[in-house]
Amino acid sequence: MLDAQSDVAKLATANIFMVKDGVVATPVCNGTFPNGIIRQRTMQLLRDDGLTVEERRISYDELSAADELFATGNYTKINPVTQIDDRTLEPGPVAARAHDLYFAYAERVAGDYDRRCGQCR
Repeated sequence: MLDAQSDVAKLATANIFMVKDGVVATPVCNGTFPNGIIRQRTMQLLRDDGLTVEERRISYDELSAADELFATGNYTKINPVTQIDDRTLEPGPVAARAHDLYFAYAERVAGDYDRRCGQCR
Protein backbone atom coordinates (compact mmCIF):
# COMPACT_ATOMS: atom_id res chain seq x y z
CA MET A 1 0.00 0.00 0.00
CA LEU A 2 1.18 3.52 -0.80
CA ASP A 3 0.60 6.69 1.18
CA ALA A 4 -0.65 10.02 -0.18
CA GLN A 5 2.90 10.90 -1.34
CA SER A 6 3.13 7.60 -3.28
CA ASP A 7 5.68 6.19 -0.85
CA VAL A 8 5.38 2.66 0.53
CA ALA A 9 3.27 2.61 3.70
CA LYS A 10 2.70 -1.08 4.54
CA LEU A 11 1.42 -4.39 3.27
CA ALA A 12 -2.31 -5.06 3.32
CA THR A 13 -2.26 -6.59 6.82
CA ALA A 14 1.31 -6.11 8.10
CA ASN A 15 4.17 -3.65 8.38
CA ILE A 16 6.99 -3.93 5.84
CA PHE A 17 10.76 -3.92 6.31
CA MET A 18 13.40 -3.92 3.60
CA VAL A 19 17.12 -4.65 3.75
CA LYS A 20 19.60 -3.13 1.32
CA ASP A 21 23.36 -3.42 1.74
CA GLY A 22 22.94 -4.49 5.37
CA VAL A 23 20.76 -1.53 6.38
CA VAL A 24 17.21 -2.21 7.53
CA ALA A 25 14.55 0.35 6.57
CA THR A 26 10.86 0.61 7.32
CA PRO A 27 8.42 3.37 6.34
CA VAL A 28 8.33 6.33 8.68
CA CYS A 29 5.05 6.66 10.56
CA ASN A 30 3.12 9.51 8.97
CA GLY A 31 -0.40 8.74 10.10
CA THR A 32 -1.28 6.43 7.21
CA PHE A 33 -0.71 3.11 9.02
CA PRO A 34 -0.60 1.76 12.58
CA ASN A 35 2.75 1.96 14.38
CA GLY A 36 2.48 -1.66 15.48
CA ILE A 37 3.85 -3.16 18.67
CA ILE A 38 5.61 -5.96 16.78
CA ARG A 39 7.09 -3.35 14.40
CA GLN A 40 8.42 -1.28 17.30
CA ARG A 41 9.80 -4.31 19.15
CA THR A 42 11.50 -5.62 15.97
CA MET A 43 13.19 -2.27 15.32
CA GLN A 44 14.49 -2.14 18.89
CA LEU A 45 15.69 -5.75 18.92
CA LEU A 46 17.56 -5.30 15.63
CA ARG A 47 19.13 -2.05 16.85
CA ASP A 48 20.15 -3.68 20.12
CA ASP A 49 21.73 -6.46 18.02
CA GLY A 50 23.90 -3.88 16.23
CA LEU A 51 22.02 -3.39 12.99
CA THR A 52 21.22 0.01 11.52
CA VAL A 53 17.45 0.46 11.33
CA GLU A 54 16.02 3.52 9.60
CA GLU A 55 12.48 4.83 9.64
CA ARG A 56 12.19 6.82 6.41
CA ARG A 57 10.30 7.35 3.20
CA ILE A 58 10.64 4.34 0.90
CA SER A 59 9.75 4.34 -2.77
CA TYR A 60 8.27 1.32 -4.49
CA ASP A 61 11.36 1.18 -6.73
CA GLU A 62 13.55 0.85 -3.62
CA LEU A 63 11.34 -1.90 -2.28
CA SER A 64 11.54 -3.70 -5.61
CA ALA A 65 15.35 -3.56 -5.53
CA ALA A 66 15.76 -4.64 -1.88
CA ASP A 67 18.11 -7.46 -0.93
CA GLU A 68 15.40 -8.89 1.31
CA LEU A 69 11.95 -8.04 2.57
CA PHE A 70 10.05 -9.12 5.65
CA ALA A 71 6.79 -8.28 7.35
CA THR A 72 5.79 -7.85 10.98
CA GLY A 73 2.35 -8.14 12.48
CA ASN A 74 0.21 -9.70 15.14
CA TYR A 75 -0.70 -12.83 13.20
CA THR A 76 2.70 -14.11 12.01
CA LYS A 77 4.98 -11.86 14.10
CA ILE A 78 7.99 -11.91 11.68
CA ASN A 79 7.60 -13.36 8.20
CA PRO A 80 9.86 -13.17 5.12
CA VAL A 81 8.37 -11.74 1.94
CA THR A 82 9.30 -14.09 -0.88
CA GLN A 83 7.86 -12.32 -3.90
CA ILE A 84 7.41 -8.78 -5.16
CA ASP A 85 5.81 -8.46 -8.57
CA ASP A 86 7.50 -11.12 -10.72
CA ARG A 87 10.68 -11.23 -8.61
CA THR A 88 11.17 -14.18 -6.26
CA LEU A 89 13.16 -13.56 -3.08
CA GLU A 90 14.79 -16.09 -0.81
CA PRO A 91 14.16 -15.61 2.91
CA GLY A 92 17.14 -13.55 4.07
CA PRO A 93 19.46 -13.58 7.08
CA VAL A 94 18.11 -10.35 8.58
CA ALA A 95 14.53 -11.64 8.54
CA ALA A 96 15.76 -14.86 10.14
CA ARG A 97 17.67 -12.89 12.77
CA ALA A 98 14.64 -10.67 13.47
CA HIS A 99 12.52 -13.81 13.87
CA ASP A 100 15.00 -15.41 16.27
CA LEU A 101 15.42 -12.22 18.30
CA TYR A 102 11.68 -11.69 18.57
CA PHE A 103 10.87 -15.21 19.71
CA ALA A 104 13.79 -15.25 22.18
CA TYR A 105 12.41 -12.00 23.59
CA ALA A 106 8.88 -13.45 23.77
CA GLU A 107 10.15 -16.54 25.58
CA ARG A 108 12.01 -14.38 28.12
CA VAL A 109 8.93 -12.26 28.73
CA ALA A 110 6.69 -15.34 29.07
CA GLY A 111 9.18 -16.90 31.49
CA ASP A 112 9.26 -13.72 33.57
CA TYR A 113 5.47 -13.65 33.60
CA ASP A 114 5.30 -17.30 34.67
CA ARG A 115 7.61 -16.66 37.60
CA ARG A 116 5.58 -13.66 38.76
CA CYS A 117 2.18 -15.19 38.20
CA GLY A 118 2.78 -18.81 39.17
CA GLN A 119 -0.38 -19.89 37.33
CA CYS A 120 0.42 -19.38 33.66
CA ARG A 121 1.01 -22.10 31.09
